[in-house]
Amino acid sequence: MPEQRADTALEVAIHSGLTDSASAPALDGLRSLMAAGSSTVRYFVRQHLQQGERVPFALLRRTTDGTTVRDEVLRDVDVWEPDRNGSIERAIRSPLDSDLEEVTAASAAAVEQMVADRRYRPLP
Repeated sequence: MPEQRADTALEVAIHSGLTDSASAPALDGLRSLMAAGSSTVRYFVRQHLQQGERVPFALLRRTTDGTTVRDEVLRDVDVWEPDRNGSIERAIRSPLDSDLEEVTAASAAAVEQMVADRRYRPLP
């Protein structure tokens, strides 16, 4: 799933019925904010049990930039490839049915260091 449309605040406002003339300035503000190109990154890990402890073995990220979304999987040190299985999309749409857990940027950096060290341990 290389790129797809994002569920933007503007789309949510439109689908929520916030399109009357009173909300026009707010929608213009949302459009301006989105056009500014603000980018967000969300990280997800997949963990398994190793000697009785949960240890990460996969790191995924979702980068939202304007109206596009890029879902990727870390394959090796600094090597990100598209999430062709749609794991992130499923995790967001059905979090209770997913084996992915959303983590902070700091935890993601710790997993990236584990990949570089080739030594995996529980997240702090």
